[in-house]
Amino acid sequence: MLKTKSLNILKTLTKTEFSTFADFVSSPYFNKNSNLVKLTAFLKNHHPEFNSDSLNNLNLYNTIFHGKKYNDNILKNLLSEYYRLCLSFLEHESFGNDSRLKLKKQVSELNKRGLDKFFQKSIEQLKGDVSENSFDSNYFKDIVFINNEMAHYLSVRSRQHEAFGCIEEIASSQLFDFLVAHYKTRCNLVLIGDYYKRQGKEIKFHKLAALFNDESIIEHIKYNYPEDFIFIAPYYYALNAVLDSGDNSHYYKLKEIVAKHLSEFSFKEKFLLLSTAENVCAMKINSGNNAFTRELFELNIIKLENNVFSYSGSGSFHPSLFRNICKTAVDLGELSWAQKFINDYKDFLPGDDKDNTVNYCVILVSMKSKDYDLVLRTAQKIELNSPFYKLEVRSIMMMVFYENGHYEEALNLCETFRKFLLYNSELSEFQKQMYINFTLIFSELVHYKYSGDLKYLKNAEKIYQENSSIGLKDWLFEKITQK
Repeated sequence: MLKTKSLNILKTLTKTEFSTFADFVSSPYFNKNSNLVKLTAFLKNHHPEFNSDSLNNLNLYNTIFHGKKYNDNILKNLLSEYYRLCLSFLEHESFGNDSRLKLKKQVSELNKRGLDKFFQKSIEQLKGDVSENSFDSNYFKDIVFINNEMAHYLSVRSRQHEAFGCIEEIASSQLFDFLVAHYKTRCNLVLIGDYYKRQGKEIKFHKLAALFNDESIIEHIKYNYPEDFIFIAPYYYALNAVLDSGDNSHYYKLKEIVAKHLSEFSFKEKFLLLSTAENVCAMKINSGNNAFTRELFELNIIKLENNVFSYSGSGSFHPSLFRNICKTAVDLGELSWAQKFINDYKDFLPGDDKDNTVNYCVILVSMKSKDYDLVLRTAQKIELNSPFYKLEVRSIMMMVFYENGHYEEALNLCETFRKFLLYNSELSEFQKQMYINFTLIFSELVHYKYSGDLKYLKNAEKIYQENSSIGLKDWLFEKITQK
């Protein structure tokens, strides 16, 4: 079997893309080695799997160097050159598909060559393209680029006095670009910070970030740059919503901007903005503010209404997002909505995880509606091919035995599950501890139901109160408080 890094790239190409690649290789502008053209023709017959037994070094060498004795070094050198050509193709395609980047390169070249008339036409075209399109992560960078080119254009023509406005625009846009990235990153640091703190790690940047007078900066922008404010403020409000989990006003300001201005953001920025808002909701829910489950549900509806459920815009649903949307609806008792969501969007799931995801969501709905027979039947259909399903399906089976009053079976399964947790190498220590805590509380609850002895219930309450990381926490809390 032929082994070369180039195949890893070529496997990702569609049939149309491979045809374009073949044209690229055949062009003397990009490639002057005719042997690479022969190599591409040979590989085209094996695209896209590249798993045929006939795809080997000897057959490839004989096809390219017909009648010559095999030389491994010559083939290795040829394949190395081919790999570099594959990378060049990806670069060329990336550049060719980015119309704004091409326009920016055009503007720079015309400016550099002193072609004033053409430069002025191109830069006006670029200004229009930036202003007419939705906000994205490059928006302020593009404003900086435009004004840099204009400032250079004016300076080399001894018109520096006219460049002040450009320089001021560069300064403000650079600051705005920094603030957007800064607030996004700080928000992420806070959201994932607890995980690192549990590992005993210090996040030094928090101390540095505390030196910024964010409130004064954002208020100044709000009143002096109102059009730019709406692109910076959402991330500022998201940051403050997670910094002060007790103050919900920042979240509602974030939500107001999402409701009024979402259409002004690019597709990817919409996805990131909604995901940030969802993470804020999740943090507040984890802190005990269950009212934000409804907020999360409403954000999910906005995401679906705007078809913003994949970062790439591919229209494919990531299984974890699909599960989370369904779970949020189920937690609120929106069972009809959840079932409709499953039916309407299941075909957007990737084929390799579609059945598992749909069956898991059916289990969530069935558990809430107390159709435990359907839960058991559906659980048997799930392939335990990932740590998530290994943990969730075993836990759900235990819960069903508990709900059906089969306490002995529940305890046996609980003990088996605990051993699985202790000796499974796939799971992180955090995952293990979460579900070990679940089994400890579950065991005490089963003994309480089985015997009626209140000491078991008190033990369950004690373990629950002393641990923050617990799997299936909501279900356990429900059972503890039923008494």
